[in-house]
Amino acid sequence: MSSRINLVWLLAAAAAGPYAAAPRIVIDGRFDDWVGVEPTPVDGPLGLTALTTLDDPGALYLRLDFAREVLLQGLDEPVRLLLDADDNPVTGRTVSGFAGADVAVVFSPAEARGISVLRWGTGEEAGEELTSYALGLVAAPTYAAARIELRLERGDLPVLGRLFAGSGVRGVLTSVAGAAPSAAFRHAFATAVAPEPRTLRESASVTRASGTELRVLSWNVAGESLLRQAALFRRMLTALAPDLVLLDEVPAGVTASDLLPLFADLIGRDRRGWEILVGDGGGRQHGVVASRHDLKRLPALERVPYPEGFPAWLQTVDRSWIRDDLAGAEEDGVSAFGALLGLPDLRLAVATLDLQCCGRPGDPEERIREIQAEALRGALLAVRGAGPDALIVAGDLNLVGGRGPLDLLRLGTGPQGGDLEVVDALQLDGLSAATWGFSGEFPPSRLDYFLLSAETLEVLRAFAFDSRDLAPRERDALGLRRRDSHAASGHLPLVVDVRRRRR
Repeated sequence: MSSRINLVWLLAAAAAGPYAAAPRIVIDGRFDDWVGVEPTPVDGPLGLTALTTLDDPGALYLRLDFAREVLLQGLDEPVRLLLDADDNPVTGRTVSGFAGADVAVVFSPAEARGISVLRWGTGEEAGEELTSYALGLVAAPTYAAARIELRLERGDLPVLGRLFAGSGVRGVLTSVAGAAPSAAFRHAFATAVAPEPRTLRESASVTRASGTELRVLSWNVAGESLLRQAALFRRMLTALAPDLVLLDEVPAGVTASDLLPLFADLIGRDRRGWEILVGDGGGRQHGVVASRHDLKRLPALERVPYPEGFPAWLQTVDRSWIRDDLAGAEEDGVSAFGALLGLPDLRLAVATLDLQCCGRPGDPEERIREIQAEALRGALLAVRGAGPDALIVAGDLNLVGGRGPLDLLRLGTGPQGGDLEVVDALQLDGLSAATWGFSGEFPPSRLDYFLLSAETLEVLRAFAFDSRDLAPRERDALGLRRRDSHAASGHLPLVVDVRRRRR
């Protein structure tokens, strides 16, 4: 049974030709672009209540609606999305009673972590395990939610070959343990697969928006990579030309003098110097604020302590799952730092942060994230004492469990007591809001966030920068190489153009 697509879109697609694009779905966890596509009610594993499908020449999209919040990359028992990619039950294998399985997406395949892909060839019983990148899989949101959207690439894929190029696709979402009913579907493609891999948009650029008063760049720089690849970071910063830079996960011991060469080209461009402040707290990973404008340290964000009793509590939990993010941080405080920016007629407080990695709801890592966010919330409320007119909070929130840490940082923390606004920043290709992920067991995810006080600041443009999204001519003009973003860090920089909101 396939999802029914509204008549208006079908007529438009027919008029535009066989390679017309459907109303494109952006994998950002917002779902407003699914309007007009009718879901199919189902009764499936994990409390699945509805399944919606859609396609364009480059991808197959699925929206999964559940009766409760679900974290697909952190399930207790694996669930598989079996796919008959050519809509032919004779080809492929029979898996869990489903005939014609060519490939499967496996949610939480090993030790309840990550997403993988299985493919079957002739004579293969178990299938070959690949990462989710083989299918170009992107999912949102990354944290536990009752509605999740997925994107799977169509066409000639580097490892899997030609997929989803026929008239339709069949699938079933099934529990590996067989403890829940399976949800089957069939989707008839409304568009022909693109004859070539998606082409870059020639219009994609990093040009700042007209009217921008401040271009802000926030970036998780992946620790030691920052100085080890200083020339790479320097050309990235030069190409993106920010006025204010917020860096998180800067290794301990790095000084402002160490970082100054990264800004050398920007200094030469307009003969204005840069002021660089490095935070003291955070253990092995510190925060940095750098700007063309005058900076003043904010005492409330100089060192954000953990609550009393935190070190003792930490000794009671199983630390085998906790990465070394906390090394030295029990004494040094949360990985965060902030400063007050002196702009004409505007006092702007800014904060950069990096919350604990990994974990699921109920795990120690998730509780640590919540504790860190609670401590930072207190610090942001204390920042009001400095009298700022506006506030920007940005960094790596690592939202892979629940969204509670985001709400702690966002709700009621503005300078005037209002909520901070989450800035929507898509990659330049417009396909997703993912800020992390180029390989491994976890698919591309939105881990990095940018929050601001919308009462006083207006966003003119925002994007997550992946150098692969630029056409070669544009990259050459900026002095960049195709894989610069990947080589620099596992996280993409967020770039946001703002100005004071007009009254």
